[in-house]
Amino acid sequence: MAGPFITDVCASPFTFSNFWANWEAVCFLALTTMATLFGLLYMASEVFRVPQMQAWVKFELFQLFATAFIVIMIVAIVSGMCSVKSDWVTNKSADANKSMFDGAKDYLFWLRNQAAKTWSYVAFINGIIQRLANITWVDRPAGFGYAITPSAGFTVYSSGASIAFSSLMLVMLTTIAQINVLQYIYIAFPGILLPLGVLFRCIAPTRQFGGMLLGLTVGFFLLYPMLLLLNDAVTRPVIDSYLGVTAASPAGNAIDNLKIILHMGTNEELANQDLAKSQETVTPVGPAGTPASAASPFNTNTSQESGATEYNAATSVAWYLRLAFALLTAGILLPAINFIVLITAVRELTRFFGEEIDVSSMTRMI
Repeated sequence: MAGPFITDVCASPFTFSNFWANWEAVCFLALTTMATLFGLLYMASEVFRVPQMQAWVKFELFQLFATAFIVIMIVAIVSGMCSVKSDWVTNKSADANKSMFDGAKDYLFWLRNQAAKTWSYVAFINGIIQRLANITWVDRPAGFGYAITPSAGFTVYSSGASIAFSSLMLVMLTTIAQINVLQYIYIAFPGILLPLGVLFRCIAPTRQFGGMLLGLTVGFFLLYPMLLLLNDAVTRPVIDSYLGVTAASPAGNAIDNLKIILHMGTNEELANQDLAKSQETVTPVGPAGTPASAASPFNTNTSQESGATEYNAATSVAWYLRLAFALLTAGILLPAINFIVLITAVRELTRFFGEEIDVSSMTRMI
């Protein structure tokens, strides 16, 4: 698995050489250990004729069977998530060969990279806007005159860019935190917490604690990657549309928009395009109201030229702000919703796995 993840959830088939790296084998070892212990206790109760111990061991064996059923269910769900590819949720051809676990990891790395790039763009744009907004023309030949700031209106964009700058910092921090949490989930939950949950659930005094570990495993290890894939399916098309990402241009047009901002008001190519469009619809006239000749100095439209250029530059600045706040939604709002869903699911799963299951009633129902 690429990146810092050192544990592949959808690992290679089990062999004795990679026993401790295979979480299914560790869970099976925990079950067999407890089954062996209860078997020895049952034989001891038969030898020493202790009916209370015999009844207790029988009840605990029922709970062991229920725990084994829970483990089999978890293994089946994980195997299904490894078999079902991410494109089933995201509907992207690039995810056709990725498991849901790999798709969740790749989404977080993609979100971190987009937030970092947009942060650098916004920081650069904000610096340019602040320099433009502080340009002042002073003309005081005799000690008095005038001082004007023609670009003071750009301070409106500067305040928005400052907010976006701070928000993107928060997005990067929360996304990096999610990457570390996902790495911890992939390493600790299947290989450590799940076997411990199996062991503790098989023992009466620690059954609720074992149920909590099983609930945490199912909630974070199985539900959390699916929530991240749903976030990917919702947010990536919106962010890609802002970036201009298409099949023909997978890198997007972010650099092109940045060039428009850097040539704010002096982009000759853009000005010529706007001038050509204005001449198609506006017929220039001479001083006497007659149509101007091709060589006439009135055969220009400087107001159309400068106005269109400034409009496109300002629109490009707002475009980056929209991209920044779209990333804010993906990096802050949706993770908060995921956290609420996870806490609710883990609470209910802990209650379910921590209770004593009446296996005899279940068999009568079947």
